[in-house]
Amino acid sequence: MKKMVMAALAALSAVVIIISFFMPWAKASTSAARVAKSVKQSAGGVLQGTSLGEKVMTYFDVAAQAISDMGDIKVKTIVRGCDIPTLVSKNSSNAAISLVQMCVNDTNDLGKKAALVYLIPVFALMCIALSFLGIKNILFVAVMGFVSGIISIAGFFKIMAADMSSMVVQISIENGLWLTLWAYMAIFIISVVWVSIARNKD
Repeated sequence: MKKMVMAALAALSAVVIIISFFMPWAKASTSAARVAKSVKQSAGGVLQGTSLGEKVMTYFDVAAQAISDMGDIKVKTIVRGCDIPTLVSKNSSNAAISLVQMCVNDTNDLGKKAALVYLIPVFALMCIALSFLGIKNILFVAVMGFVSGIISIAGFFKIMAADMSSMVVQISIENGLWLTLWAYMAIFIISVVWVSIARNKD
């Protein structure tokens, strides 16, 4: 009976992961003033010390002041987990690109690495299968715990360690990604408890 309950809880958590894949993972917001400041800093490094550079910097200052006088314009974009690979491959969303860059150390072949996001629901489906196979053999539960533990711990670490303040596009992590990580953590905890109960019986 306990095994069935454990399997059902793990499977339910995996279903949450699949549903969360189609929910917003991140919300990016930026402002005209922040973009103007970033462009000014980039242009300033190239044109510094030239008369043209001084004129360009003056124009940027005037534009920034005009934005301030009118009231800053803020733009928000929502990115869903299922949209990330397409958005990154088309280079059409700074939010999706920034989210992937936050999770990987090497930004080469970013489009291919973004496609790995599709493994999130695939691993969830695998956890559903492993949870019910685990009723017969505890080894499957150990595999499920190993996979879910790596995903959840690595995901939380990447988010906590990321320096989002330096980005032109300000990213806030949304419910879809949080639910995904917490659901994988739940599967990991269920697996640990399940294996511990099985060992105590032995």
